[in-house]
Amino acid sequence: KIKEELSTSIQQAKDLQREMNEMNKKLIDKKTLNFDDIKKMKDLVDKQKELQNQVEQLEKENKQNFEKQNEFKNPDEQLLEKHKQLEELMKNIMTEEMKEKLKELEKLLQQMDKEKTQDALEKMKLDAKDMEKELDRTLEAFKKMEVEQKLDDAIKNLDKLAEEQKKLAEKTENKQGDNAELKKEQEELNKKFDDLKKEMDDLEKKNAELEDPMKMPDTQKQEEDIKKDMEESGEQLNQKQ
Repeated sequence: KIKEELSTSIQQAKDLQREMNEMNKKLIDKKTLNFDDIKKMKDLVDKQKELQNQVEQLEKENKQNFEKQNEFKNPDEQLLEKHKQLEELMKNIMTEEMKEKLKELEKLLQQMDKEKTQDALEKMKLDAKDMEKELDRTLEAFKKMEVEQKLDDAIKNLDKLAEEQKKLAEKTENKQGDNAELKKEQEELNKKFDDLKKEMDDLEKKNAELEDPMKMPDTQKQEEDIKKDMEESGEQLNQKQ
């Protein structure tokens, strides 16, 4: 959800810059501001405020999501550090200076001072450009952290699956349990393995799409060993029929 909201905010920042640019062009040939100009300028200020509120809400959501995801587990130091960096990036999207400039523009609109208003509008356009850049950086950092987090979970699940397969292979070899029940367990592990392989492939693609892709861990040997153990266990179960 946060990823989609960041993308939406980036598009809104781009649209806002375009509208501000168009407004500035209209003001160039005018000597004074009329009420229609003031109304359009106020609309732009409202849109900038709306974007500002969205960014602040995103900060809160990101913090809440992280706390919820790690409610029942202790995140490692590296993940905590990444989250702190992401929080800092989000704080930098909308600075106090930008908020002050918005207030200044609102005051100038009441005075209907064309030159000062036009200057303030140009500054607001530059702020919207800065916001777009910071939102881009934040989205990229969020994508990277998401890949790292999912990759960490996938590797842990792969280790867990290898252990479960080892135990099942021992049960099969030592004839501990009903053959049909053991076959059912093996099928469930096979499905878990297929799902994990798909997830790893998906993470490979997502990582490749990053501006600065990470070096992915090589799990091929581990995957091949698990597959071999599964095949051997399956053969043993079929022979016992």
